[in-house]
Amino acid sequence: MSIGESDREIFLSINIQQSFVLCCNTADQIGRLQESNQVLNMLIVKTRYGFQSVKLRINLCPHEGGTMVSIQGASDDIWGGGARRGIDKFVAALSEQTA
Repeated sequence: MSIGESDREIFLSINIQQSFVLCCNTADQIGRLQESNQVLNMLIVKTRYGFQSVKLRINLCPHEGGTMVSIQGASDDIWGGGARRGIDKFVAALSEQTA
């Protein structure tokens, strides 16, 4: 059961197909890719922050000149700290791959 939630949006200046592959690779790097659907442009990733399990739902949407990536995190703590840290972990790993 998830209690704490957090979300963030980032922009990638690559097309949606490249973004999907990049997000799948990033998911494998930080945790476990539980579900992916390229038709819906959606991923579900399970990762950890300390002893907490963090679930990330990632939605990709084509946007002018690239792709908008919406990341929603859910964790076991009421303050949503684990969810925020899980999102931070995903964004940092994604940034390393795009650099």
